[in-house]
Amino acid sequence: MNKQLIIAGGILLLLVLGAGAVFFAAPRLAPEGNPPAEEPRTEELNTYSSTELGLAFRYPANYELRQSSGEKGAEYEARIMLAEAGKADAAGGPVPGEPGMSITVDVYPLAGGMTAEKWIIDSPDSNYRFAAAPYRLVSIGGKEFATFSWSGLYEGDTAVHAENGRLYVVTATYIAPDDMTRSDLWNVILPTFMTAP
Repeated sequence: MNKQLIIAGGILLLLVLGAGAVFFAAPRLAPEGNPPAEEPRTEELNTYSSTELGLAFRYPANYELRQSSGEKGAEYEARIMLAEAGKADAAGGPVPGEPGMSITVDVYPLAGGMTAEKWIIDSPDSNYRFAAAPYRLVSIGGKEFATFSWSGLYEGDTAVHAENGRLYVVTATYIAPDDMTRSDLWNVILPTFMTAP
């Protein structure tokens, strides 16, 4: 009788531990796929264009755009940040006390055999260490991007494209999967993303 109780108690303990592991791991699991495609916005869009960076894309007019050059010691060549109007400080960062919900485009020089996939895996700037699933290769607007979702202080989707000696890293940060920054990344910015030599 004692032996049966010990076995039954052990099985029950394993079931409780297994259920607890699934419960606590579930919030860290990345959503399957990208957000559902919506009709792209065709009105109230601005265009960012830089011949120096060989880059152009469209973005909703309700964002403020800030651009900075890579500071001494920074790996990136330029950073373009889009934040909802009134949600960015003078330096282009999130307003203190506000979540850092934005879309950024970082431009890195492509050197020494670097690829989009290698940058994702090797660079500490990629946040890939916080990804819950492997990156995927997807074609958007005729361009191939290596994409992944990650979770840290907030959620993020990152798309990386290598072309013309540069690496373009486009990231949207958000709280909920249906936040506008995420939708605008997939439905406005990436489909209109163009590079030129």
